[in-house]
Amino acid sequence: MIYRQLLTILFSLFTLGICQAAATPVPDLLTPAGSRLLLDSRDIPWEQLTPEQQTTFHQEETHLGLPHNTLPTLRTLLRDSQIATKHWFVLTLDFAQRYPMHLERIQNLPEIPTLRESVKNALTTLNFPEADSLLANAAITLKDDPANLAPILAFQADLANTRFQYTHAASLFQQARQLLPDKEHKHYTLWLNREQSAWNNQGLRHNDRNALEQAVTLHREWLTLNPREKNEEEWAENQEELGDTLETLGLLIKDAETLRLALTTHKEALPIRSKNRTSTDWAAHQVQLGELLKHFGILENDQGFETLQRAALAYKEALKIYTKERYPYSWARTQLQLADLYYYLGNRDSGTYFFDLGTQIYQQLLGEYNQERAPFLWAEIQNEFSQTQATLARRKHSLSTLRKAIATGREALKEWTLKRLPENWARAHYNLGLDLIKLGQDAEEAEPLLEAVTTYQTLLEIPQTIRGGITQVKIQHKLGRALLELGKLNHDKASLEKAVNVLETAMPQCEENNDLHEECVEFLQKAKTLLQSP
Repeated sequence: MIYRQLLTILFSLFTLGICQAAATPVPDLLTPAGSRLLLDSRDIPWEQLTPEQQTTFHQEETHLGLPHNTLPTLRTLLRDSQIATKHWFVLTLDFAQRYPMHLERIQNLPEIPTLRESVKNALTTLNFPEADSLLANAAITLKDDPANLAPILAFQADLANTRFQYTHAASLFQQARQLLPDKEHKHYTLWLNREQSAWNNQGLRHNDRNALEQAVTLHREWLTLNPREKNEEEWAENQEELGDTLETLGLLIKDAETLRLALTTHKEALPIRSKNRTSTDWAAHQVQLGELLKHFGILENDQGFETLQRAALAYKEALKIYTKERYPYSWARTQLQLADLYYYLGNRDSGTYFFDLGTQIYQQLLGEYNQERAPFLWAEIQNEFSQTQATLARRKHSLSTLRKAIATGREALKEWTLKRLPENWARAHYNLGLDLIKLGQDAEEAEPLLEAVTTYQTLLEIPQTIRGGITQVKIQHKLGRALLELGKLNHDKASLEKAVNVLETAMPQCEENNDLHEECVEFLQKAKTLLQSP
């Protein structure tokens, strides 16, 4: 619940990779150079960085208002966390916000001789293990004193959260609140909320279904203890966060009913948020509602188009607050989400109207944010724009538009490298391969097909954990198709034999996938038929 809106805004800003400060009262962020270096150097020990690279990191510390030598510690924590690099920017922000809070909360520790001072010294020098050890020893001393033991466990939990040890943090928060005399104690709901936040982070950062389900349970307990009439603004904020967690869970397990429940939960907070339609809280709520409606509409069948249109209205409502002049980066993020929504609306419509609307937004955004100013936002725009261009090319039967789509997709890969953002890199290459196959077919050119084959062969060599949701059978399906088209175009039996081999290998998994099975059978039969022909 704490900092929900601020984190939403700042997450967008980190994704942009912009160095200038926003119009909103938020701290400066990593510069484009710092953002690239954080990801590019992730596997390089601090001692092996060049003096110039170390200097860049120290400049970023000043930029973020962090003590000297904070980023070496943070880099180690991020690397040890096993969290995907796509989360590293927002985790850097999270660390930057949590670290000074620890120094403030030291006063909440029991007045044990030298404990506060020793913990402060350890944290001031970023020696988290030492601080944790001091607290653990104090906890042993106070094992029979629950009133003083509880705040020590809660402080340890906060430190674990800062170090991205979410399950450990949740366990410590639970132990701390269970030591309190009753649920009416002022710290009970506070620690309950932090416990659910830790589970939510575990679920979000590690795709952990059980953690998300635990977060939902704790959210509901908090709402039971804090009904709307007690503090309706706080209730509405927690209601929205429950909706966010349900949305994350619904997307993870691909369950429309969970998303429907998330939508209902958000709507229950709407009457409170709508009391001030000029606030950034209202805008943030509308953006989140738009995202939820979009995801729900994608999963719907008959009524999906109507739901997606409602999502567009929510985004447009947010843009009444998030203007380019007052909130330039929130404006950019919301515009990008709206353009993405138009892509899905366009897929439900027979014409090009929605794709044209999306194209206008992408072109406007690229005019505002170039690669130098906002490298990661720029790459995201290029990637999404290429998908819109590719679909337009199919609708208009335009080879020139398809070539533009391929060129646009290649632009995204200038920033979305395998080392920096492997999941993004894999997704962009997967889509690029589709467009190359289409170009090779329609233009009757072998070169795009050869590149598509190489692209999918490369993807198969990448571990599944790095490819994200792009499964092996999906890649084999596309590789088989590329080889089939190449063999057909060049009358090349070697390519056809490879197509047969790939598709036969994939067939057991294809049979378990309703979306792929029919095409796998069709492609395999075509390849075998062509092989048998003179």
